[in-house]
Formats: sequence, C-alpha cells, structure tokens
Amino acid sequence: MRVPHPPFGLKVWSINREYEASIRSLWADGVMQYIEVYVLPETGEATASFWGRLHGELGIPMIVHAPHYSHGLCLACREREASNRLLIEESLRFADRTEASLVIVHPGVNGTIEETARQIRLFWDERLILENKPRYGHGENLLCNGALPEEMAFVMEETGVRFCLDIGHAITSANGFGVSPWEMLSAFLLLKPSLLHLTDGHWNGVLDEHLHFGEGDFPIEEIVRLIGKANLFHLALTNEAYKKSQTTLDDFREDMAYLSAVFERVLAED
Repeated sequence: MRVPHPPFGLKVWSINREYEASIRSLWADGVMQYIEVYVLPETGEATASFWGRLHGELGIPMIVHAPHYSHGLCLACREREASNRLLIEESLRFADRTEASLVIVHPGVNGTIEETARQIRLFWDERLILENKPRYGHGENLLCNGALPEEMAFVMEETGVRFCLDIGHAITSANGFGVSPWEMLSAFLLLKPSLLHLTDGHWNGVLDEHLHFGEGDFPIEEIVRLIGKANLFHLALTNEAYKKSQTTLDDFREDMAYLSAVFERVLAED
C-alpha cells in the first residue's frame, strides 16, 4: 500500500507478544510499515520465533534495537567488553531469525567515544547502526556519549557504522549544552542519517521523554519541514512513544494519524 509519508515504524519490546492482534490490525490498515523490536537481555532466544513468525506470515519488515545502558550494554566502557559482546551477539541472532535489516546500538554512558568506536570495530556487523543520545541520561551523574554531531561523525569515520538520528535526543542534547536545538538538528542532519526516531517532548527539556504527539510542545511540523529540506523524506521513521495499554496499540494509531496529517500538509506545500 502506497502511503503519503515515509515508512512509519512501531517500537515494541521483545516480550510484547500480547500486542499481536493490534499489530495485525495496524499492518492490515497500513498504519505502520515496519516494526522495531527492542531485545531485552536473555529474552531473544525465547521470543525470536514469535517475531519471526509475524514477519514471515505478514511480510512486516523488522529492525532490531539492542539493549542500552539501563539493561547492561555500554560500548563506551572497556570493562564491559565481555558482557557487551554477549548482548550484541544476542541481538544479532535475533536479527538473523527475524531477517532484520538493522540493529540499533547506543554509544554508551560515562566512558569515551574512542572506546565506543573500538568496540564497534570489535563487534562489527554491517547491520549495526549507531543512535545519538541526549547529554544527560536518566539517572544520577550519567553523561551520554554520542550527544554531539562531532562524536557521531568520529565513530562513523572510524568504523563505517551508519547513523540513526533520534530527533528528541538531539533537542535535549542541545538544551544540555546550552545551544540552539535547530542548530543541533541541522548539524546532525548533515551526517546523512539512515533512520529516524521521532516522538514528542518538551522543547526546553534536557531529558528524553518519548511522549505521544500533542503531550509535549515539540514543533513537529517545523521539524518535518527541516527533514524535507535535508531531502530525507524517504527515511523510515520510528515512533518510540510509551504505551498506555499492555494489550492494545490505539495510542500508536492516534499518533500515526497525527503525524500522517503533518506530512500531508508539508508535502502539499511542495
């Protein structure tokens, strides 16, 4: 089904099998064009067959998100190399079984960007894609790597890894560093991302919130125009907003109706 916007993606966790009925409905109605699955540690083997079956039966394209710092993966920390390897390998096996095209990783927390690059080289797989982060993490004294365009550019140049632009992370990073969010977004867009993440949030906030559209005050229409000016309307775009229900995805359907209308207005201006 042709849609008047880029491919929209649903973000779920590997354990979220209770959403199956909603997923089938969203796919049948053309509300989403792919699924991004966050692989909780030690669940990949038990849940990959479920997601692989949905992919096989319906033809839904899959993207994998590896665990992040709160679940033990920190590519910026040398002392975690062995445990990082186990988590990355679990995510890659999950990607194998679901035929996922990308495996998203975070740069890490409270380490060095040089170590991030070293470990990406060590665990290299062509499906790996690195996501930018806010300056501050959720937790005391957590400083994120990959919060600046120059850090992301460094890892990309050192390893050849691709780049996932999380727009909310870029906005909150700008606020954390005391610079213009528009300037930060423009600088990140120059790196030519291969994937986008977009939810709502607070324009002056320093922590990512993953809100539903309309719950924050991000200027979504202006952000979409900026993506268009960068000639990136073809990129897949994942909505990572929190889920209001453990069994249905009506909030995702509402979010995508909102975002689809924004894209239709912006595209109509061309």
